[in-house]
Amino acid sequence: MQITLAGDAGFVVTADGTLMYMLRPEQNLRLSWFGRDGTVETVGDEVFSGVLHPAPELSPDGTQLVITVHPQGGRDSIRLYDLERGTQRPLDPRERGDIRFPVWTPNGREITYASTSSGSWDIYSMPVAGGQARTLLTRPGDQRPMSWSPDGRVLALSEGTLGDTDIWTWTPGAEPAPLVATPGVNESEAVFSPDGKHLAFTSGESGRPEVYVLPFPAPGDRVRVSENAGREPRWSRDGRELYFRQNDATLMAASVAHGGSSLAFGKPRQILQLALGNELSTNYDVAPDGRRFIGIHNLNVQPRAMVVVQHWTTELTRILSNR
Repeated sequence: MQITLAGDAGFVVTADGTLMYMLRPEQNLRLSWFGRDGTVETVGDEVFSGVLHPAPELSPDGTQLVITVHPQGGRDSIRLYDLERGTQRPLDPRERGDIRFPVWTPNGREITYASTSSGSWDIYSMPVAGGQARTLLTRPGDQRPMSWSPDGRVLALSEGTLGDTDIWTWTPGAEPAPLVATPGVNESEAVFSPDGKHLAFTSGESGRPEVYVLPFPAPGDRVRVSENAGREPRWSRDGRELYFRQNDATLMAASVAHGGSSLAFGKPRQILQLALGNELSTNYDVAPDGRRFIGIHNLNVQPRAMVVVQHWTTELTRILSNR
């Protein structure tokens, strides 16, 4: 019997009323570099607290990083790290709502992100040098940015509710349009290839998360890259490798061969064991030279504990009937 974990907890109730669930161990989270040779280098001395630290995003030149932080009892905010100087600051100290899911524009001058300042999650942009945030896209429901095309003309975004998120694309000045939308299936974590001709994404259409690649913008069949579950795809900057996480601690890579408008993917191979955070977003990014990865390192490597409660439904019925 398999339990799929996504977020804070994983559980299952069997036909005979047995409850099985996994305890989430206390995390000790640090921002770290991971070398392909297995070396680990901690960035700064900050220990992250809270429960949500998604989507570390390196700037196009690899010298800066944005990340979402969620302090206990506080609002979500985005921090901008200068990796060369070892400094950090809030992206927008005047933000009135929660902000998450930062994405760099291709020219490295702005951060696109989602904010609840108007009520629901809408999409805004903020100059890295500071200034006034500007509204990009407001619509009913929740939207969050995922990836800009290399030419900065198209934004891939997610729209929908938990358990049924779809991938849309939006060109400034036009209406957004659905690109990958399967009812009742989560499709997310979309990221453009370096040449902008393909989009990698995660879909649960097979019953578990897998990584797929789709031609863009021309129509074409999607290709499944992962073989035994996969999520959080990232391209190398030269487009010759596609990375993804196979489980909580395994980073995989598939070689990419370019043949005209089509791509051929090699058999995925393990390149690193990464004890990363496990939030509902991409938990790492790739350095421009492809030799290192950066992510939220979970220093607590204790395995998750499985708890089994027999006759759980019977006991639940008894408790409810006595109220």
